[in-house]
Amino acid sequence: METPDTSHRRGSRRAAAAADAAGVGGLVAVAIAAAVASQAVAPRRIPWRGDWEHDAEARAVKAGARVVDLPTAAALAGSNGVLVLDARPRADYEAGHIAGARSVPPEELAGGIPQTLLTVPAEQAILTYCAGEACDESLRLIRLLMELRRTNVHVYVGGYRQWEAARRPVRTGAEP
Repeated sequence: METPDTSHRRGSRRAAAAADAAGVGGLVAVAIAAAVASQAVAPRRIPWRGDWEHDAEARAVKAGARVVDLPTAAALAGSNGVLVLDARPRADYEAGHIAGARSVPPEELAGGIPQTLLTVPAEQAILTYCAGEACDESLRLIRLLMELRRTNVHVYVGGYRQWEAARRPVRTGAEP
């Protein structure tokens, strides 16, 4: 049997929950208003909607790399004298990579310039890739290669996902 005292407490809890929900809703409204206001005055606006899949491609071109499609990437990967670099995390590389590719994972780049990149001749043709169009690990690698004055750099923006879906040659494990 409900007493007036328990009924009052239950009503107080409901009122407190409603007030918390209203507070969260108000906080969300303030955050949205702040975002809209900052977009209105920002000199470099972030698009509300956009073609984010091609963002990595545009940034690669801006960094100085040549963007290549699947047939061109396959021709480069099959050529003697082209160094293929996988910029994905080591676990992803070991799970599957373009046949002949060497791993240069982001965790290795975080520690400075890997020794394997220092020994690459300046004129060496290099093909880089990561997971796909929306990833940017290969972009970080491209920037590092450009800092090292390696200018014959190509990026395959379709990445491993597209390569594997096209049933191109892949390997698993730690070896190229």
